[in-house]
Amino acid sequence: MDAKDLYEWAKSENRVYPLKENYDFAGAEHQVWFDDHVEGRVMKAAVSPKTIGFDANGELTLVEEKSIEAYIDRKRIHNALFHEDFRLEGVCISEEGRVIPLVSQPILEGDNPELFEIEDYFKAKGMKCVLPHIKGWYSEELDILVADAHPRNLVRTKTGVSVFDLVITRSKNVTKLIREFAIQPELKDSNLDEL
Repeated sequence: MDAKDLYEWAKSENRVYPLKENYDFAGAEHQVWFDDHVEGRVMKAAVSPKTIGFDANGELTLVEEKSIEAYIDRKRIHNALFHEDFRLEGVCISEEGRVIPLVSQPILEGDNPELFEIEDYFKAKGMKCVLPHIKGWYSEELDILVADAHPRNLVRTKTGVSVFDLVITRSKNVTKLIREFAIQPELKDSNLDEL
């Protein structure tokens, strides 16, 4: 699904919105706001979606995601892997005419987990910390790399830890990236407490 396909779908469903000028908060990827018409959910416009890749210096880091299809795929993976409920609500249109995916997710009430709780959470899912400089966790079974697992991107709720704003990548190249970067001495035996 490219920008044109997504726009056509949103138009046919009457789900095309202007990009909000007054949003409640913003992160590196999304403008976020609460909408009275969507109870118990927060709206997120993907104004600058991120993925895992190489920067201009050849360092593995978070970079801008160019593909709407890849962004939506990441939300599907997120739902499946973390049992969350991202929904595609439509699109926003920027002043420049750019199509921006609009998603929602449940409002999660709680506080930020401690680093050991994050470590326990991902280990319970069979993942291991392989790229601490981008807070990266890897599932060899699924060949999925999850990054940006800072305490501010997870919530300790009454029922346990939940994630809400991670960057997920799946690719045939993930295993190669992990092997190349995980053998660096400073990353080999990483510990979350050192991050």
